[in-house]
Amino acid sequence: VDNSLCPSHLAVWEGDTIHVKPTAEAVIALAQIKVSGVLLVAPTASSLEARRKDFLRKMKEVISMSKEQRATSQSIASSLDQVKQEALQLRSQICEELVMVEERCDLSALDQAE
Repeated sequence: VDNSLCPSHLAVWEGDTIHVKPTAEAVIALAQIKVSGVLLVAPTASSLEARRKDFLRKMKEVISMSKEQRATSQSIASSLDQVKQEALQLRSQICEELVMVEERCDLSALDQAE
């Protein structure tokens, strides 16, 4: 993971990809994950609709829309802005953690397993 991949404008993963064959246990565990809600955060209100449509198009086999909610007042918009800022901070923290894991990870063991 390159630190330059973690800026706030990150949209697409451009780093190296390591393909890992999941075990049967991992596949079963992942198949049992259930999500009760998804929060889609857009950088601006004007881009929300396009991003929503794109997200639904890409996730059509995985997610179905049951209830849609948008900010209708300034106080709700401010709360959503705070959530967006917290989500961006979390993304930055995850990027930092990934960099740390990569620095400490011994990839030679993965190469030998193949």
